[in-house]
Amino acid sequence: MKKLELRKNVLFDLDGTLIDTERFTILSKVEGGKEFGYDISYEDAKKTLGLARSNSDAFMRSKYGENVPTEYFRKKRRQMIFDELKEKGLILKKGTKEIIDYLNNENIKKAICTSTYSKIIDEYRNYSDLFDKFDVLITGDMVEKGKPNPDIFLKASKVLNVPVENCLVVEDANSGIEAAINGGFNTVMIPDLVNIDSQFLDKVEIFSSLLDVIDFIKSING
Repeated sequence: MKKLELRKNVLFDLDGTLIDTERFTILSKVEGGKEFGYDISYEDAKKTLGLARSNSDAFMRSKYGENVPTEYFRKKRRQMIFDELKEKGLILKKGTKEIIDYLNNENIKKAICTSTYSKIIDEYRNYSDLFDKFDVLITGDMVEKGKPNPDIFLKASKVLNVPVENCLVVEDANSGIEAAINGGFNTVMIPDLVNIDSQFLDKVEIFSSLLDVIDFIKSING
């Protein structure tokens, strides 16, 4: 990882990084597939984590045919998430509150860069004020090409008027890591449901939680 000289901005993935929703991406495909006679493997479903909608759909069609019900998977995922929201609220990942408080105290800007579409985020807002705590929110429908293309991170950097080299990306999925690296961003990974791809091992820092990322940023600050 190249030396991060200034930290003017931290760009966060959402699902699996700040909130505990990533498992529904997998379950909706595995369980939803069975309803339509598709035996979708857990491992294949994991490979769609973090991908832009179009890229996820393309992968599923390449593995299971053109008629695989990708739109139904999204509807099922959404229903699974909102069933939990109604029961428990939006469940944050370990360290989410703490890292937001730390960045606020240090006057470091922060953005959410998520493949989730804005319509879903608007519904999340009914259950949490998390999104009000960020300077910028870039959703999957705000860019032409999603992860692993770097556009979503580049857009956040541009909106915040912060050079790429002064940004730190925090991700949990390999597609997001690839997007950040493709954009030239300093990157850290907090693996959630997948381990880091070996090709990225020497290009990112790996931590167990957002609490460790706080310590990392402190070490950069000196």
